[in-house]
Amino acid sequence: MYPVLFRIGNLGIRTYGVILVIAFFICLYIAKWDGKRLGLSKKEVDHLANYLLLWGLVGARLYYALFYDPQYYFTRPWTLLFIWEGGLAIHGAIIGGIFGLYLYTRKYKYNFWTLADFVTPLLLLGQGIGRIGCFLNGCCFGRPTDKPWGVIFPKDSFAYYRYGFTPVHPTQLYEMVLDLVGFIFFWLGRRKKRFSGALFSWYLVYYGVVRFVVSVFRADSLYIWGTGVKVAYLLSSIMIIAGIYLHFALKNKDKNLKGT
Repeated sequence: MYPVLFRIGNLGIRTYGVILVIAFFICLYIAKWDGKRLGLSKKEVDHLANYLLLWGLVGARLYYALFYDPQYYFTRPWTLLFIWEGGLAIHGAIIGGIFGLYLYTRKYKYNFWTLADFVTPLLLLGQGIGRIGCFLNGCCFGRPTDKPWGVIFPKDSFAYYRYGFTPVHPTQLYEMVLDLVGFIFFWLGRRKKRFSGALFSWYLVYYGVVRFVVSVFRADSLYIWGTGVKVAYLLSSIMIIAGIYLHFALKNKDKNLKGT
């Protein structure tokens, strides 16, 4: 666990930020290669990636600021720009990314669902790589455990501030594995003929289940005010329901179009 990768003078280059950059460029490289399948040029993929990156970061950061520590960010708004320090929420990134995709398809006249399917496998790949950054940063940690695979995080990590030298569930690695397994299945299935939006709708279901299960073991979760229910449970349930509804709605729409 190395929150700071290296230092340049007094400036610490955080591992979390470096991992996010690596994840972005790996996904971008693959997207440019796979984009040929849809007739997308490298320039078009670059534009799409910029939209997704910008709005994904905006959504992830605003969600984190609003729900995790609004008072801190309200009094220090400039720290919203310090994304390399951590403080990004995946549910917010998904919402922001969907909005960015909508803006892109509106401006450049692409089919929203076709591009949503195109980026779906790479979303899971990027999320999986990003969780490595979470693990090295010591954030998104789990509850204490006596299991042999429990991890003791070092001093100056978020997990240490909560539990000290008590072993905790490495929930970052749990999700990393599940995200990468999902990437493999979605990547292998991306070429099969199906209606537009099918992959994306099942992504909502798959990741909703993944996040719900992982949140059972996480210790840094938000709770719905006045209850013992985690916000992640609510949002993940919404993702699952929305994904199932979207799948059948788009499937029926496709059948109706083919039947006319």
